[in-house]
Amino acid sequence: MKLRVIYFFLLLVSSFACEALQELETIDAVRHEAAYAFPLVNTDLRLEDFLDAYRQNGTLEMAEDGLLSFSYREEVFSQSGKDLLEEISAGFPKLIPVPEKITVLPAGLAGGIVFDRLDIAAGKLGYSFASAQRKPVTVVIRFPNIQSGGQVLQFSHTLPAWSGTGAFPVHSASPFDLSGYRILTPDGQFAIQYTATDADGVEVPLENFIVSFQDLIFSLAQGYLGQLLLQGDSGRLELDFFENRLNGEIAFASPRISLIADNGIGLPSRIGFDRFDVIGSDGTVKRLESQLTDGGVEVAYPLTIGTTANSSFVIDAENSNLTALLEGSPVAVDYSMNALINPSGDTNIRGFVSDTGDYKLAMELSLPFFGSLTDFVARDTLDMDFSAFSDFDRADFKLVTDNALPLALTLQGYFVDDSYRVLAALLDNPLPVVMAAPVDPGGVTTGRSSQTTLIPFDPEKFSAIQSATRLILVATFSSANDGLAVKIFDHQDLAIRMGVILSKFNQ
Repeated sequence: MKLRVIYFFLLLVSSFACEALQELETIDAVRHEAAYAFPLVNTDLRLEDFLDAYRQNGTLEMAEDGLLSFSYREEVFSQSGKDLLEEISAGFPKLIPVPEKITVLPAGLAGGIVFDRLDIAAGKLGYSFASAQRKPVTVVIRFPNIQSGGQVLQFSHTLPAWSGTGAFPVHSASPFDLSGYRILTPDGQFAIQYTATDADGVEVPLENFIVSFQDLIFSLAQGYLGQLLLQGDSGRLELDFFENRLNGEIAFASPRISLIADNGIGLPSRIGFDRFDVIGSDGTVKRLESQLTDGGVEVAYPLTIGTTANSSFVIDAENSNLTALLEGSPVAVDYSMNALINPSGDTNIRGFVSDTGDYKLAMELSLPFFGSLTDFVARDTLDMDFSAFSDFDRADFKLVTDNALPLALTLQGYFVDDSYRVLAALLDNPLPVVMAAPVDPGGVTTGRSSQTTLIPFDPEKFSAIQSATRLILVATFSSANDGLAVKIFDHQDLAIRMGVILSKFNQ
């Protein structure tokens, strides 16, 4: 975390241009010493500058009224329509014997699927047959349910007469490309028809008639498509907001988890929750309890091919124990969710899956900055170098703040060397350097608060930190009025003016 107020403080010790302290109240100089004034900081910080310090995985967002919040978004799972169609394609028969002149099969696939329409993106059709007739035979093969542009797929072939001995004459068709064809079975049946006519015009049977389908890929499947389970992988949503917290408490008054489903599959579905746990910084695991997670949630579905239905479900304080779970310092949400297509298994439900219709489920955790902080501690370690000021004996820093934020800041710091040995504390005691702005009972600020702080370094203390290479800063934040729930908006700011005087007793 970058504590921006402290960062500006540290900028001063790296400045070398001497100039008068402007826009600050006069700093009383120690008698008989030579004082050198170094550049000031005069800045106006918005809350986003502070919150960016916490933001790594999360996104800082602003509501219409300006209320700020952290949002963490995670894709739970994404199932493409193409993948589902591959599973459906895999259930289509590879070889179909044709023992009769009209062979009728139910329009069904593995898994209880009953299809009304299958659009073929790729794949081939092959077949072979033989004749045991002593006369030449003309064969016409029709696939009445396979069509393109309204035209039924059919083929014609001629076989020579059988000599009466040896193998029957055989025809093996080269694989025919079915791309762009459609299988339509409105009556629930899939038929293969043939007529074999000898030279005298008499219909005769064929021998060993086999039809094969190779490498079928569907672009659309329509009908009763059974129950399909979309199982997402187990996941973890990292909550880095609490990453630098040492102790203290933070409570969000209105956190929420949104589940966002984008469904391009034209069938009912239900989201199920296999696991949904909040992990604390101490490793404790707390289970989310909600009527939504108990029974699952029904997801809207599109009625027209090529469209997507959107659903959103909110888990909040009204329907769950989420607020209690997020007290303290949670570090992650562990989850595992699934979606069951056609959860009722109703065979009367006819829907569709297309290669352009995906099923996506995302989760978003929102932490609006309406809540309370009590002794919320954060720290940071910054590199520094005092070698440029080795000729000076002491320093006086003056900090003037004008605060519209409903947060107070108490500061302590420790100068350490390369071995992290503490050389001196920044302050004799932690100092409240920024007072919180006043707030009304609803947690909204009603004004600003101003404060001036002088931080002196006497010769002994200034000498002790000459070899310091780092400053470890520890800051404690608290809401106004001892932990009252407050609201933090984008327009709230902290105006900071700082200056430093480096002094030398003997020139």
